[in-house]
Amino acid sequence: RWCMLVDVEGFMLENVEEFKTWGPLVNSKPCPDRKGETFDGFLKALTTGLKPSHPSWQEAIYALDIQYSIKEKLKLFRGLKYDIEHDVRKACDLGANTTRKRFYLKARKDGLPIKWADFKYDKPGSQAVKDKIKTPYKPAYEHIDFTISCKSIFGRPKPLAPNTMARIARGIKKFVVDCPNPFIFRIGQPGFG
Repeated sequence: RWCMLVDVEGFMLENVEEFKTWGPLVNSKPCPDRKGETFDGFLKALTTGLKPSHPSWQEAIYALDIQYSIKEKLKLFRGLKYDIEHDVRKACDLGANTTRKRFYLKARKDGLPIKWADFKYDKPGSQAVKDKIKTPYKPAYEHIDFTISCKSIFGRPKPLAPNTMARIARGIKKFVVDCPNPFIFRIGQPGFG
């Protein structure tokens, strides 16, 4: 809707990687047979045009609230003429302290090329790091101030959600129990902890 209303030369969108599977819902769940259908319509609307024969045409018309506007339907039909590139990237490859994957979309209509940042980081011990082509990932703990107290995960009035506890357990198993160099951070007085 924003791209239809404001003729910007370019924009960037970030979302979860599952954004590429955006499609119709059946009983409040994604329809497995129509995975990515709405995403495809979204890309067509931004680029070469979304045709009335496309399965997501009606969905787009109602989502954009243009069911009574021939002018805006024609704009959707012709497309917004953006050049688009999209990718799924891990933020740690660009220097952030998280391995979470994110979907990125870049769009331009000014004729200039779409540019992406180079991956400058890699897993510690990788060949690129050994060859000094890339820098090892930055560990998140370097940016945590462990002197700031916080609530314990234990003994809370309202316990953490089961999925949160399971994620914590997986992290402890991966980074402490099964790790040859476990991540253990000493707190308190020497000899305690």
